[in-house]
Amino acid sequence: MFEVRNITFGGGNPAVAIPITGKTETEIRSEAADARGEADLIELRADAFEGIHDTMRLLALLLDVRGAFEGPILFTLRSEREGGRLNVDPEEYLDILRIAISSGCIDLIDIELGTGITAEAEEYGISTAQMLAEEAQSFGIHVVMSQHDFASTPHRAAIYAAMEQMRDSGADIAKGAYMPQAAEDVDEVLAAGLTAKEKLGIPTILISMGELGQMTRTYGEVYGSAVTFACLDGKASAPGQMEARELRKILSVRHDRMRKADTLFLIGFMGAGKTTTAKELGRICGRRVIEMDEEIEKRQGMSIPDIFEQFGENYFRDIETDLIESLAGENGCIVSCGGGAVLRARNIVLMKSLGKIVLLTASPETVYQRLLNEAETRPNLSGRFSPEGILQLQNARREYYEAAQDITVATDGRAVEDIARDIWSRLNWYNSSDRLLL
Repeated sequence: MFEVRNITFGGGNPAVAIPITGKTETEIRSEAADARGEADLIELRADAFEGIHDTMRLLALLLDVRGAFEGPILFTLRSEREGGRLNVDPEEYLDILRIAISSGCIDLIDIELGTGITAEAEEYGISTAQMLAEEAQSFGIHVVMSQHDFASTPHRAAIYAAMEQMRDSGADIAKGAYMPQAAEDVDEVLAAGLTAKEKLGIPTILISMGELGQMTRTYGEVYGSAVTFACLDGKASAPGQMEARELRKILSVRHDRMRKADTLFLIGFMGAGKTTTAKELGRICGRRVIEMDEEIEKRQGMSIPDIFEQFGENYFRDIETDLIESLAGENGCIVSCGGGAVLRARNIVLMKSLGKIVLLTASPETVYQRLLNEAETRPNLSGRFSPEGILQLQNARREYYEAAQDITVATDGRAVEDIARDIWSRLNWYNSSDRLLL
């Protein structure tokens, strides 16, 4: 987390950036002036400027923009290979960014991680991105290192690995923006963000573009995205950007809801004790309990196995997501989630925006004993109901559970009353409105 011109990057609501995409000095000055009061920072998209190869025009423009906007200025030269408007070789890219760095007019600079090797960087034995980052920071400029893919979305592990490379190359903020081809691609971005929030050590900007990725522009506070990009009068620099005023309203509502959020979600493998623990928690603190699978069966008018058989798992997961979204209007309930609810990062982000997530664990042997009389009602255990089969499925889901949890509680060999009181004491939520009913 750091601060630039009274704007905090990392932690809390994401800062709202408005890209400045004019071609001429007049257009750019006008857009920068219009952004006052609407943006926390502006991104000067220099690749759109028609005078980008004229050093004196570029310096004069930077001075004008500095005079027109008092907040942080992010300088970006987006290359054509990453969705920008300028086809530049690495040497040209290096020269232009050095002009911006030495101008004294900018506060942050975007440096593309994939910038090609220049002769000078090769001589020093480092990447061009790392060399530029070191130069920028020597001038007191913060570095946003970035990766963009306007055609596809990498796997979450690849996204996180790229962010680690950015951090190790000197980034103050690691940025990734990707185009989803399906809703599952949005989950890859969100999952990488959740991992980065916990492990990376620097702020991130993670965006899934287009209509499918709208969630990444409004839930950044949940998964640690430090900046979200908006537009004025429809002048978007990337697919899916919302109008700044609309976005600010949504962010404000999300932030207020998170400050008051006190819904408790119990997650874990089937047979971990979610249902019995939720009921006991509801009893001891006087809160409403929602059993997710029961609620889905009620809304669909059929059993979970029948939903799987007739419509498939994806349909069932969509219903889970819809149900979690509908809980925004609930106040302080306790939710026992289905065993696979956290397989979607979307669900994790939604749950974290509404409260806390408790992971209940149990050994394969414990799960086997608890489910002996109801194995036929568990579609995902069909054909593998044994301690070995249970362990195999637990291992397949382990990373999802661990990425989601705020606290973890083992349930093996423990009375449900003990488990419930353990959870409640560790959450530190006890106040005058929550009374333990002994």
